[in-house]
Amino acid sequence: MGDKKVDGAGSGGLRVAVHESGGGQDLVNLLLSKFDSFEQQMKDLRTEVIKIDENQKTFMISCKEEFNKIITNLIENFKVCNNDIKVLKNENEKLKGEIQSLKFHYNQNIQYLRFNNGVRLLNVPESAGNNCLQIFKKICQVIDFPYRENMIDHCYRVKAKHSDFYTVIVKFVTNLDKVEFIKLKKLKHLQLTSEIFSLTGEKKPIYISELLSPYYAQLFREVKQIQAKHRFKYVWFRNCRIFIRATDGALIESISSFEDLQLLLEKVGDKTPQLTYSGDNIDDTGTDTSGTSKKISKKRKVKSLKKNLQQGSLERFLSQSDN
Repeated sequence: MGDKKVDGAGSGGLRVAVHESGGGQDLVNLLLSKFDSFEQQMKDLRTEVIKIDENQKTFMISCKEEFNKIITNLIENFKVCNNDIKVLKNENEKLKGEIQSLKFHYNQNIQYLRFNNGVRLLNVPESAGNNCLQIFKKICQVIDFPYRENMIDHCYRVKAKHSDFYTVIVKFVTNLDKVEFIKLKKLKHLQLTSEIFSLTGEKKPIYISELLSPYYAQLFREVKQIQAKHRFKYVWFRNCRIFIRATDGALIESISSFEDLQLLLEKVGDKTPQLTYSGDNIDDTGTDTSGTSKKISKKRKVKSLKKNLQQGSLERFLSQSDN
């Protein structure tokens, strides 16, 4: 009998030679051996998979525990940070209050030390002459103010550019004389004009204002613009504060800073952007005791608008002490 070649199953493509006599049993034994080997490999693979699964479970448990530790630490750190933020907020609010108080006292001191005893005579015509003291004496005569030589510390004029009018600055030795001067002007209920200087031509109004520092001058100007916008009836300046009374019998609002002014705007529903001190040496606005509003030049309005867009700072306030 001839030999038969049988291709055996398996990954290796086993080829075995089987003799016709008894070759079938050898093939079965070979296949069983291969199956046993395959079964063992499957068992080993299963054991390996179980081991990997256990390692994976152990790893996941470890990760979960580590993650829980991290979360717990983050929560604790968050609580600490939150407490620190609260403390810093409180300190920040306290510092804001102290800075606000510092600003107020700084501006108040500048007003008291350098401007409080002064008045301004606004819109004096150039044709009235250059003798400022004589101009002031003439106004004293008109309002029946008892002038004395020793009551004046300084008297000078400030010429406006491109104008036929100027401002006379009068600084009294004592604040009492200044207050009395303004009081008599109010009691006269008289609108002063260029006529008192015996000038010919059209009569021009002359205004009397308290002399304000640049800070309070700008603040008062802003308040006057708001007064016109919201039709507040009374606005006046006294002791480094601006007072507003909307109508007769209404409560009096007190303003001593731009922050106070912003609070008032919010109270009346005015959405005007935040107003800040521009640092300009404003010399055309004061507490007009004559009761007549003064016009501000268009050029100054544009300049003020540009300056108000800039953010003020404490350093800017502190740098004004030598102005």
